[in-house]
Amino acid sequence: EYNQFLSDRRKAVIAGSVTIEELQQDATAREGAGALAVKDYLLDVLLGFDEIMDDMHKTEAGRIMVISYLEQFYTHLKVALIFGLLFTLPFVLNEAWKFIGSGLYDSEQRYVKLFLPFSLGLFTVGAFFGYSVLIPVALTFLAQWGGADIQMAFTLGDYIGLFFTLTLVLGLVFQTPLIMVFLNRIGIVTVQGFGRARRMAVLIGFVLSAFLTPPDPFSLLLMAVPLVLLYEVGILVCRLLNFAKRKEAVE
Repeated sequence: EYNQFLSDRRKAVIAGSVTIEELQQDATAREGAGALAVKDYLLDVLLGFDEIMDDMHKTEAGRIMVISYLEQFYTHLKVALIFGLLFTLPFVLNEAWKFIGSGLYDSEQRYVKLFLPFSLGLFTVGAFFGYSVLIPVALTFLAQWGGADIQMAFTLGDYIGLFFTLTLVLGLVFQTPLIMVFLNRIGIVTVQGFGRARRMAVLIGFVLSAFLTPPDPFSLLLMAVPLVLLYEVGILVCRLLNFAKRKEAVE
């Protein structure tokens, strides 16, 4: 923009009828105002350059790169396989149920038909929570960790691997209430047993979160707190189901 400004001024001088002597005489009179105008314009251009450089620095800091010829190809192939499995999951479950369901009793088939939709729903909620809350916070924190002299660059394979790992882990973690209900229904653990093990469950939840999430406190809390809340939800659901079962037995 500054070069264009100088070019336009040069063209205006050439196209005008003013001689060089007249320009030199007039320069002294207009030196203060003209120099100030050029200076202000130059400062505006430099400020624009600073903003552009800041944006370029932010873009460079968050750039995802590949370090081998096959990394990008294998990463796209991995993503295609994962989404292919997700899209074909209903057909796979249907075929698996035809094979497994024929060997189950009616009561066992009833449990599977009852728990399977809830399991898929909880997995979807957990994956969505990881995608919308945990993963953005965790990756942003890790990307900003370190000093200003450290140049940040992330490989495509590592990014995709961490993304899908956290999504899968969150989907499995959200199965906690369903597992608790199943253990209670088959008589392995009672509601009172879950209540007495609450402190141990909280400790185990934080330890598992520390192992399953990136090494930062925000990611740990974002997984541990929902895990503790899901444990409490599991206890509440077990109590409600036991109350309904006792009520049916009395009637």
